[in-house]
Amino acid sequence: KLTDYQDADDLIRKIDAIFTQLDADGAGGLDFQEFEQGIQRMPGSRIHMTKDDFEIITEYGNLLGANGQFNMKQFRVMMQNELFRYARRGLGNVLSESQNNEFKQPVLMLKM
Repeated sequence: KLTDYQDADDLIRKIDAIFTQLDADGAGGLDFQEFEQGIQRMPGSRIHMTKDDFEIITEYGNLLGANGQFNMKQFRVMMQNELFRYARRGLGNVLSESQNNEFKQPVLMLKM
């Protein structure tokens, strides 16, 4: 599970393993089509990736090379950004659910 990492090196290894799994042709790059098809092949995947979604996660192409593909390093950056956003959403949910003001203050600081 990607969110169960021990340290930064472990997270990078896990992200790299996902990249390798998604890179079906082994060419070292992922365009929208290969990325979307790779996600669908992943066990238990319920993710539906649209071209608009791809534009957002690639920061409107800023995380892609001139060929319109992720390389492994760009994929790492995207995945780390997505994990950060995922964690922030989780903290936001905790804040909205909690009735304890003493608990809310440190969670808000973590979210910032």
